[in-house]
Amino acid sequence: MLPAGNPLKQILLASSSQSLLDRNSNLLMRRGFRLFKATSGQEALRIHGENRLDLILADMQLGDMGGDLFCSRVHAAGRERASVILICHDTPDHLQRAALCRAAATILRPIDPLKLVETVGRFLATEMVRSKRVDLKVDVWVAESGSGAEFDCRSRDISRSGICLESTAEIEQGRSITFRFTVPGGSQLELEGVVMRSMGVEGGKQYGVQFINLCSSSSRQLDSCLARLGA
Repeated sequence: MLPAGNPLKQILLASSSQSLLDRNSNLLMRRGFRLFKATSGQEALRIHGENRLDLILADMQLGDMGGDLFCSRVHAAGRERASVILICHDTPDHLQRAALCRAAATILRPIDPLKLVETVGRFLATEMVRSKRVDLKVDVWVAESGSGAEFDCRSRDISRSGICLESTAEIEQGRSITFRFTVPGGSQLELEGVVMRSMGVEGGKQYGVQFINLCSSSSRQLDSCLARLGA
């Protein structure tokens, strides 16, 4: 059974597509959520600034700005913020833009109503797990021709959608990696990801990694990890 909406939970749905707004706002309101709608990025930023939102669903196409720019501005607002889920196409460009702006998750077009309600319910049930700067030792494997190179990294800005790694090692953008780290309390988490971006920093490089192939068990472990970290 899908999680029912809490009438106190406030969601913003932003898109320049009126049909997307109509179709999905009706679905969400039937679940009992209080819904705000915006047809542009500026309108969505105004609503975000005036209300205590629990979750934002933003289309990559907002007319006056991209959904990724909107997401970045929400992150830079300097106030308590809601998690942003981006609605985008299943293309390398859209997925990379979603990873770079640190969207909490993505919902792919065409929107599956069941997937939409389940994603919203999961985020609200975990009380909006947010990013947090942390310092963890991370072991990373890069698979290549059946063998793997292993090296150490440090992590920063872990969230529900990805992690930022720092290392002296060279990792190609687009490379799939497997990494493992120990969280406070001694439990160990192993995840897969794709390197979406890289940049030079003092003493090495910084890599933005988007999580992939998250099964239900891994998702629960990640949520538990973030909860222990207070994220």
